Amino acid sequence: MLNHIQKWIESAYRFDAQAPVSDFLIEHGTVLSYLGKNHPLARAEEVLLMTGTSPNFRLGLYLHPSILRSAEPEDAHRRSHRWLTAAEGVSHWLLLSNKLRRRHSVTHLEMELQGEVDKFFFAMLGAEGLGLVPEYHLERPADLKTLTEGQHSTYETARRLANRYCHRLMKDYLCGRCYDGLFEELRRFYRLSHWQKLKSIGLP
Repeated sequence: MLNHIQKWIESAYRFDAQAPVSDFLIEHGTVLSYLGKNHPLARAEEVLLMTGTSPNFRLGLYLHPSILRSAEPEDAHRRSHRWLTAAEGVSHWLLLSNKLRRRHSVTHLEMELQGEVDKFFFAMLGAEGLGLVPEYHLERPADLKTLTEGQHSTYETARRLANRYCHRLMKDYLCGRCYDGLFEELRRFYRLSHWQKLKSIGLP
């Protein structure tokens, strides 16, 4: 699952392949020891941790075991949830790693925004045969009860912006089956800074 998602994102954005993300998976105990059991993300299904600073940093990705293992029978929404949660984790890991290696800044909002965009187009174009629902995360209310007010605002803003951007690209490119134009735009967008991405979409 993870390597399939990673290879698709790397290919879509045309950047050099990195070490398998599966080599960077961490246990839940590591999350708890790093964040503390009362942290809002302590019970999250996907958490990306970083130690150090650019260029000397280390990343660790936690995914709940239920995300990595399928349970039969599995309906389309459950399958979409597992795959797109995994895709979010891989997207976060790749973006942060790429930005830090180039000594570029990255914000939480940018990571969440790019993650939503990556999930949408992976489900639409990179997960053939899996029957994923591209709009599952963008249009389904997220379970954000454990988050702080600020974190909740960031996640909701990212989803709203991604929804606007993804549907704009569907109208501009996919309706006419202009896949070359779509991927050219996605690559351009990926390489923008936080503020350039917001300007490109339109401020929240």
